Amino acid sequence: MNVTYIRHAQIDRKRWDACITHSVNGMAYGYTWYLDVVCEGWDGLVMDNYSAVMPLTHGKKVGIGYLYQPFFTQQLGFFSTVIPSSKLVQMFLGAIPSKYRMVDISLNTYVNPKSVVGFEMDRRQTYQVDLVQPYTKLYQKYSKNTQRNLAKAIALGVSVVKGVDIATFLAFTHAHLKADLSERANSIMDRLARQLVSSGHGVIMGAYSNTNTLCAAALFLNTHAKSIYLLASSSDEGIENRGMFLLIDTYINEYSERPLVLDFEGSMIPGVAKFYAGFGAQPTGYPHIFRQKLPLLLRWALSLKRRLFH
Repeated sequence: MNVTYIRHAQIDRKRWDACITHSVNGMAYGYTWYLDVVCEGWDGLVMDNYSAVMPLTHGKKVGIGYLYQPFFTQQLGFFSTVIPSSKLVQMFLGAIPSKYRMVDISLNTYVNPKSVVGFEMDRRQTYQVDLVQPYTKLYQKYSKNTQRNLAKAIALGVSVVKGVDIATFLAFTHAHLKADLSERANSIMDRLARQLVSSGHGVIMGAYSNTNTLCAAALFLNTHAKSIYLLASSSDEGIENRGMFLLIDTYINEYSERPLVLDFEGSMIPGVAKFYAGFGAQPTGYPHIFRQKLPLLLRWALSLKRRLFH
């Protein structure tokens, strides 16, 4: 088995995407069309005849190359048509070119090494709920708090609609998304949402108040028997009338009894994690790896930033 570094222009996109489609750990994040939207520059590691691949999402600051986790890709790492082993993990990570002086990326939930040589590693978590059971059984696993909030939303006349148009969704999201995104991140968000909806991989749900005002909206990304809660926001009215609770509950109801996992894409923030767990979702870990070989001054600045913001 050989792992080869291939620059973006030389990647066989058809074979790469076929690998993602047939990977035991395939995710939408790994497709070429998805990477093209979320990352201005990416190359790849390829094993043999594209039986396994790993995107290298790279940037450059002050002349120094680095690998980073792009917006709207909670997990990446390598994707393989054979079950990933610890040996395969190490083989791919060891093939990352030395020109990337810093590596700060997440792998995925199917890759579970105890450690990786040459990298610091910690574990992040997402929350997932298997929708294969009937809705009544899924509802029984909701927390009492979630059930109370659903009852409040229903009592206040909130209704949920599938298929909110993309222009309405984006306008609402820009107005109410709590995260303070940069101009670049907002541009990526817009292009990605439009791409997902036009390709049929994205489903938009909207919650409306009793005055027929949109008060909560969410975009779900569907591939590989997984539905990812990718982008969501609520207005002040939606927070008050618990619109997002009813929106997610409606989605779970509609997609129950299918071989589908709903992935909430996080979170390490206790309050957000509690919200996801309230729908019966269970924590699932994935590795995050870090390595830096930077000049002393940059190492000091990076260390300070990580202490302040992590």
